[in-house]
Amino acid sequence: QKFIDEGADILDVGAVSTRPGAEEISEEEERSRLIPSLELLKARHDFPISVDTKNARIAESALAMGCEMMDIPSAVQFVSSQLQAASSVGATVLNLSIPPVRRGNDGDSFARYQDALNFAYELLHRVRFEAEATGVTVALESATGGCFLSPIEVRDLIDVVNSSAIGVCLDVERIGAIGSPLDWIHTLHYRVQAVRYTDVPCSGGSAVAQTSQTPIDLLFHVLDETALDCPLILFGSAAAAKGRFAGERRNG
Repeated sequence: QKFIDEGADILDVGAVSTRPGAEEISEEEERSRLIPSLELLKARHDFPISVDTKNARIAESALAMGCEMMDIPSAVQFVSSQLQAASSVGATVLNLSIPPVRRGNDGDSFARYQDALNFAYELLHRVRFEAEATGVTVALESATGGCFLSPIEVRDLIDVVNSSAIGVCLDVERIGAIGSPLDWIHTLHYRVQAVRYTDVPCSGGSAVAQTSQTPIDLLFHVLDETALDCPLILFGSAAAAKGRFAGERRNG
């Protein structure tokens, strides 16, 4: 309460000492220290909480409780553990969605646009070598840190990280509000590592919704026109069309 009264933007909570030579503790011990404290804080205060942990399972539990963010070292550890898990099952792409970055408890509680970009850059920059070593590409989604990025901004972000193991996952339902899938793919080209489509009604302002084709047919047309070769993730009734699309590709 003292920190909040004195104008803190966030509370950063951890249960493991990071001082040099500190004794390692088990996951069970860290969980028994951290989770009850988080429950108490969330019950008493409506305030942004950052979790400082290098354990992916504990981070997942904390985020599920409503904690808004992890600091950069914790986020790096989290992505690192997901890369190892993806590699162990033979996956080649890890989709990465960065939630809104929080910075305070007032009306302007979300991070500024540049803050979100800086967070994404720092995270990708720090995990790029491990991604290369595991053979698993990190595919960043276009909605990053609560900001919708344009295809040019996503391209520039990926290029400045400068790693063949960092790319982008195109969520068709989201990018349609900014530009057509064709524009995105032409701009990002080889950087596109995955395409995701959920068969739900599009918003009226969506570039996908403004065509005479069904969204899934438009998507298949774009993929054929650009000869994009990457994983295609389909949900809902769109999944049933995947076999037809694959058959049409095999038939030329």
